Order: sequence, then structure tokens, then C-alpha cells
Amino acid sequence: MNSRILLSMAAGLGLLVSAHGSTLVIGYSGTGNVSTNQALGGAGTGFESGTAITPAEGYTGPVFYGAVASSDAAAAPITTWGIFNDLFFGNIPLTSDFIGVTNGATAIGADKHHYGFIHFKQPDFAEYSDLAGGVALNDTTPLSFLTRRTGGNPTDVAFVVETGAGYFMSEKITLTNNQANGIELVELVDPTSTDWFSFDPEASISVVGGAGAPDLGNVLGIGIWFDNVRAGSSEAGMGFYLTNIELTAIPEPSTYAALFGLLAIAVVAWRRRARA
Repeated sequence: MNSRILLSMAAGLGLLVSAHGSTLVIGYSGTGNVSTNQALGGAGTGFESGTAITPAEGYTGPVFYGAVASSDAAAAPITTWGIFNDLFFGNIPLTSDFIGVTNGATAIGADKHHYGFIHFKQPDFAEYSDLAGGVALNDTTPLSFLTRRTGGNPTDVAFVVETGAGYFMSEKITLTNNQANGIELVELVDPTSTDWFSFDPEASISVVGGAGAPDLGNVLGIGIWFDNVRAGSSEAGMGFYLTNIELTAIPEPSTYAALFGLLAIAVVAWRRRARA
């Protein structure tokens, strides 16, 4: 290895570090004319960290994990969830496929809730999938998606991060648009500026814990959580749909340390050979 190669390596590493900006790691915006409904019925399905949700043939989007749950399986059964194409509901102005949850609610006095959690893990990120550690979130890594609800009262949504210490949910964002108002953008511009709370989706996706402090420098997964509500005795059905998911991140800081370490080893080896 000569000095010119070493200088090139150092320059490339310098550019990498100086470019410390965000990179799109999940960009879900549809996968063609696919309809892969998963008829569930009743209370929904639980979340398993090691088991991905695998839609039927034709789906080519990023692997994701997830669960859906109803607060009342009899009054608000979850009838389908999965990947729907843009033709599935003609009145939904989405120009691409979307992840959706639907039901047919029946009259009951209490509010009815549909909870959902969609999660993407670092090994399936478009970038940084081969890192030994996680990725980092900071004030340059916005998280966003588009959503549309059919029916329901104001719905709470939040972003979820997975770290070595477990799962953490961001401060909830309340949506205001309804079926007549169309699509709504949900965005967390700066993940470091929100409050975070403990969250254990394997135990329950409807329960949020107390204040937490996730290590945003070592994120192993990023997800989206929602609580869609139909108030009181309304009999109308309700649905929640999300698409145009854009999750950004940067390499975890230890990645840079590893790269600098490799460069240092190369420099030492070159010097020894030069003295020989």
C-alpha cells in the first residue's frame, strides 16, 4: 500500500464524516397493483419482534413487522389489514399502495379503539443495513408518513424507536383531518426534541409506559404507532391507512470509529513496510 492510496482513503473518510447528513433508510410509497388483504376478524394479532409480517406474492416493498389490536373485538372487530392497492377503495385519493387497517363497527356506548404498530428493522434499511451497530437519529433525520382515516374521531399517532434497551414511543401527535379532508402529513422533524416513553409492543400495543430515554445514537429499528378512535354509539366503520413513509438516519458514531481504526492499522502497516 503506497502513500497515495492512504491519502485517498483518508480523503474519502473525511468526506464521509463531513457529509454527516441524513440518508433515507425506508421509503415506502407503494409496490404496484397489489392487494394482499389479511382477514383477521376479532381482536387482531400480537406483535412478535422476530417474526416479520409477510404479505402475499407481488409485494416488493421493505420487510416490516407489526400488529393490530381492537379494544372491543365484538363491537369493533378488525376485518382486514395488510397491503392494499390504490384501487381497493375508490374514494381514497392515494396514488400508490398503502398499509391499512379496516373494520365494521357496531353500535355500543363506549369508545372503540383500533391500535396499530408498523415497524422496520435496521437489517432491512435501504442504507446502513450491514452495520455492526445501529443507526443514529438527530436534528437532521426527520421521520414522516402520509395518512388517511375513514371515520373516527381525532386519532393519535407516534413514532417508535428500537434500541438495545427496548422500544420507546415519541410524544403523541393528534390528527385532525377526517375522511372529507383527505390526506394528512405526519412528521417528526427533530427526533431529539420530542419526549420519549417506554413501550413494550410484545406485551401490548395499546399500553404506553412512563418517561424513557432512548439512545438515539444506536437505533436498531424505527416504527409508526396509531390509536384510531370511533366515539360512543356510532355504527359506522373506520379505517386507518398510511403510505409515503420516509424514515431517515445516519451511521451510528461507532461506525466512524471503526473506519478510523482500519485507517490507523493501514497507516501503521505502511510505515513498517517503508522502514523495512
